[in-house]
Amino acid sequence: MKRKNYLKHLVSLLVLAAFIVFALASGESEEEKTESGVNLNFEQVGYYKGDNNLRYFTFYVESSESLNANSISEDIFEALKKHGSKQMNTPGQVTASFYYIDRSATPDITSLTAQRANDIAHERKPIASVWIMPKGTINLIKNPE
Repeated sequence: MKRKNYLKHLVSLLVLAAFIVFALASGESEEEKTESGVNLNFEQVGYYKGDNNLRYFTFYVESSESLNANSISEDIFEALKKHGSKQMNTPGQVTASFYYIDRSATPDITSLTAQRANDIAHERKPIASVWIMPKGTINLIKNPE
């Protein structure tokens, strides 16, 4: 009897530990270095996934150098495109990643509808968006409207 309870508690503990690890990992940031040596840190702020596996991500981008939305260098845009192309995607579906350099403007779109997530992601003026299209092509849009 004691062994059965022990195993039950052990399984519960393992499930809880897995949940905690997943929760902590989802808030982690990723780092990338551009060709010109600028360090970029990507913090995922929001994530939307629809029933049809349409996905939207919003990322705050922290840089080792000051970034101005009106004069982003090509190597930074390439780093954003590389990062966006690595986001989770279901083949045949769309995944869009939106990038912001103002933390307070980076929206958390997690609990919104697809239309509202798309609208607010654009309204908050990202510096770029990266789209993985249904046939797998990757599109970078600079300063999307």
